[in-house]
Amino acid sequence: MTGYTPHPCKCKNCQGVVTYIRNDKHGEVKANSVARPTDILEATVWFQDRKYTILNIYNPPANNYNPARLNDTEFYQTILAGDFNGHSPLWGYKDHNKTSEALENISHTKNLIILQDRHSPPTLLHRAHNTLSRPDLTILSSDLHHKHNIQVLDDIGSDHLPILTTLYEPCSRKFERKTRWNFKKAN
Repeated sequence: MTGYTPHPCKCKNCQGVVTYIRNDKHGEVKANSVARPTDILEATVWFQDRKYTILNIYNPPANNYNPARLNDTEFYQTILAGDFNGHSPLWGYKDHNKTSEALENISHTKNLIILQDRHSPPTLLHRAHNTLSRPDLTILSSDLHHKHNIQVLDDIGSDHLPILTTLYEPCSRKFERKTRWNFKKAN
């Protein structure tokens, strides 16, 4: 991807997670090994004096990911994104699994919003079953809900299609100063 710097996971058990940060943005990425076997890359990105936290997550299909550490957190300027392998009718599956139940619970009890629904474009073509699904999710803290755009991109050689998440730049407020006359100081 031109214009982006890759930050791959460097731990020995990683399953191929990589986070890309635009070259004109300052950021750092570190592996978070709290939820093994789930891979989490935690990026801190600074933009216009604002700190954003991005969690890039890969949860293996057979694992029941329970984001327990998220229960004790209020989120601000945070994005969770990745292949959660959570099955829920809310985003187009016919069944539930433990991962989707945990994600739904957190989105109902915390200030997190799952952006995908059953009408969202699918991101995975399961070649063995010839089915389309949405294991890849984007979850935002509520303060970013009306400041984003997500777009499923074209194939990059994987069975998953990438999701580009764009945050709108905060508008700088410019106030027009109205000229006033102070007649008490007039000659």
